[in-house]
Amino acid sequence: MSDVSETRSEKKSAWPFIIAAVVIVLLVAMIFASVLLKDSGSRGSEPPPFDPSVHAELEIKGVQPDGKSSWAALSVPAAPEPSDALITTGRGLFNKACAGCHGQGGAGNGPISARVELFTVPADLTQPLRSIKIRSTMAGNTPTREDLFRTITRGLPGTAMLSFRELSVEDRWALVTYVRSLSSEYEKRSGPPIEIPVKLAASDELFELGKAVFQRSCRTCHGEDGLGAAAGLQDNATGKIWPGLSFARQKGTRMLGGSSEDDIARTLLTGLNQRNPMMSWKSILYPESNPTPEARAAMDRRFWGTVWYVKRLAESTPEK
Repeated sequence: MSDVSETRSEKKSAWPFIIAAVVIVLLVAMIFASVLLKDSGSRGSEPPPFDPSVHAELEIKGVQPDGKSSWAALSVPAAPEPSDALITTGRGLFNKACAGCHGQGGAGNGPISARVELFTVPADLTQPLRSIKIRSTMAGNTPTREDLFRTITRGLPGTAMLSFRELSVEDRWALVTYVRSLSSEYEKRSGPPIEIPVKLAASDELFELGKAVFQRSCRTCHGEDGLGAAAGLQDNATGKIWPGLSFARQKGTRMLGGSSEDDIARTLLTGLNQRNPMMSWKSILYPESNPTPEARAAMDRRFWGTVWYVKRLAESTPEK
């Protein structure tokens, strides 16, 4: 009889733990569902443009980036030889035009970024491999001087990185020279620009090949329509959803590195930076180092099919 009583007592004492476990599971499910719904509702949303006029720290005001321009196609004049004088000029310009967001030392910790919740975190220019997104070099290499000139000139659409195309060519080169003086990584980890495979004209066959690649490898992050997955990947540093996942915003004009076929091709090959989930797809799209001519032709078709499919997907997405 005592054994039965003890069994009943044990069962009765277990109920609070069972109920607590059920409540915890329900709470976790509700939180997860709310995150999914929130992220799903903000897919492809366009952040308000960054307004430099309201920030006194920015003595030199940039202008809104031209998202319809191609990063790769920007004309870059010959670079001057680096010098102490150029660095000094660049430092003065940087403090007036850039330090408000990037910080006096370029570490991405400026007073504006501390005061305002920017859509993207300003790059830490002292750690280019980790923070600078757009470059023409392979993963593991820093951007070239010309890469920095292009980004300063064009800006990054959909972010607080404005265009400084209204500065003189000399002043933009001075900024490039100063930025590169902030870290030895620029020289130590430099590399040549990538070679983009010879372009293949768009065709139905290539679109189908590209669609297959996108469905298999890209939609998990970018979504079926290029406006991001229902629950996008988060930036570990900020907890925010990476805005680049929604590459089709505004018909592709918010692609950070440009929306031309050459821009998309470069981004697929180089990836972005160490913090960003957009990795280089070169080893996947070109898995063989010494392919036969037939295998190389097949890889080229798959690569350009992916480029053309991404471009069509962006251009066919309604403006938000």
